[in-house]
Amino acid sequence: MLSLREKRMLYWVARYHYTAQGKICDLGAFLGGSTICFAAGVRDAGFTGELIYSYDRFALGPFEQKWFERKGIEPPPNRETLELYMHNLRDYHDLLVVKAGDIKDQRWDAGRIEILFVDIAKSAATWDHVVREFFPSLIPGTSILILQDYLFHDAGPWHAVVMEKLGAHFDYIVDTGRNSVVFRHTAPFEKNALEEAMWNAISDEEKRTLMEQAIRRMDTEEKRDMLRAVQKRL
Repeated sequence: MLSLREKRMLYWVARYHYTAQGKICDLGAFLGGSTICFAAGVRDAGFTGELIYSYDRFALGPFEQKWFERKGIEPPPNRETLELYMHNLRDYHDLLVVKAGDIKDQRWDAGRIEILFVDIAKSAATWDHVVREFFPSLIPGTSILILQDYLFHDAGPWHAVVMEKLGAHFDYIVDTGRNSVVFRHTAPFEKNALEEAMWNAISDEEKRTLMEQAIRRMDTEEKRDMLRAVQKRL
């Protein structure tokens, strides 16, 4: 479900930007497409040890089930994908810590995070949990945040709105034309900044203002149109 441009970007970040000051968090691994890009980059950079924390339900929901149907591929037994994921990552198990289950039940306690890849925030509640649980461990001036659903017409508006709300703490670095946007964490979070960025803590009026701000930030009409489509979900 990742474009070639996104896969190349994930590999590049792990190969050339990552310094092992913190972990790589891979939120929404599915069959391992993002994980293997990170793992190949980390391996080629010469790092060892359990550096990549990979999260997924590892069970097919309706969207994933339709993906198998479109591809004409027989889904795995009981619609569980962990065995398939582990097979796809068979050459990189030494780099991985695999976390199966609902992300909202997961707690982060493994230290600093240097790369945070988010392809799991399909609801505002899930996004709030990611912000509350993982953002505090980002390293100011170093950490990279990659939001895979940011530039996608059917994505949730919380990605753009909340990143504008937290704009004092992040720089928009680059995007892949559609889908993924890369941010750098630039400044420590002020007291209560993350709680004030929870979806229900932002007023409807401010959400609309921040969404307009995000649209204006885009450098092409195609990208602005994608965010305007997302804006309709507010």
